[in-house]
Amino acid sequence: MIRELIVYPDARIKNISANVRSFGESLTSIIEDMKETMIDLNINALSAMQIGIQESVILIREKDEFKAFINLRIIGTEGSISQSESSLYYGDLSVDISRADLIKVIYDDENGAQQHLNCSGDFSRVLQVQSDYTFGSTFMDRVGPKGRQNIENQLEYGFIDGDGGSCPTVFVRDYISRAINYVLSAILITLPISFFFSDEETLRTLYKIDLYSLGLVGLLIASYFFYAQYEIRKFSTCSSCQTGNIFANSIVYITELLFVGVLTYFFMS
Repeated sequence: MIRELIVYPDARIKNISANVRSFGESLTSIIEDMKETMIDLNINALSAMQIGIQESVILIREKDEFKAFINLRIIGTEGSISQSESSLYYGDLSVDISRADLIKVIYDDENGAQQHLNCSGDFSRVLQVQSDYTFGSTFMDRVGPKGRQNIENQLEYGFIDGDGGSCPTVFVRDYISRAINYVLSAILITLPISFFFSDEETLRTLYKIDLYSLGLVGLLIASYFFYAQYEIRKFSTCSSCQTGNIFANSIVYITELLFVGVLTYFFMS
């Protein structure tokens, strides 16, 4: 079965994969799903965590052959090479990352037999990248503080940190909240301006604009509330601290909308 990839800002990528203990049908099913997903996406390496399966399974494809690395551990490294890396998790973002050139690993094959391997070059880097995913990290965790800050400025929600992810620095609902405040402020500004016009047609036009603007605020409030529900499901660790604020803010916005609506009616009529 083709699985959906975990992509930024899904916080599940920070979960640490459990060691595989049972080498039976369940493992075979996981590997088959990974194969189908890799073929569908035309990629050559995948960890089970990237498709939301919290098991320490890595699958590498060379031409038409697939090789599984289960419970992979890096036990030795030599040399260091810096190279630009991209990530399926972060999309188009790429960063120069320094990794070991030669690595020594132990792992279990699909039958549970322990294997040893020394590898270098591109294959070594691929295994290191996939190993990071099994331990709840991405290449961003290998960037220094200065580079991390520069990259974070390019990310809409900031870095996803901690077990299960932390609340992002900026929510989309925050932008909707600003839009609500801007439109309400614009309506309030038109009220004193109306005193400078005696022409009935102009006042009617202002009144219509304000009515449409009030309707827009109503739509924005509904968008704020429902999109916020989507965000707290996406960032599950934020639910407890944010749900109350969302309801409270929605009530405040509705109250402000009614207040401004009443003012508009009396001023313009």
